[in-house]
Amino acid sequence: MNEIIVTTPDQLKQIINECLNERKTELTPASQQEQQTKYLYSIKELANFLHVSIVTAQKIKNSGSIRYIQHGRKIIFNTLQIMEDLQKKGK
Repeated sequence: MNEIIVTTPDQLKQIINECLNERKTELTPASQQEQQTKYLYSIKELANFLHVSIVTAQKIKNSGSIRYIQHGRKIIFNTLQIMEDLQKKGK
């Protein structure tokens, strides 16, 4: 029992826009933040992210300016935390 619904192009655009707007409001700030979070797994990745040399990235890490997690020899940086820490330091 499928029904056929006839719409004008403008009505279809309106329906699509309403659906997209509903989806945008469903996203909470926490889920948006999760989508932007990226992890870095080495000093080299940190250096690339900050656009500095590996030596400078190591100095930044050692200075305690940014937060990181170390598990054995593996270092993990959260890019959102890095940005927060560097903004706090700049103030």
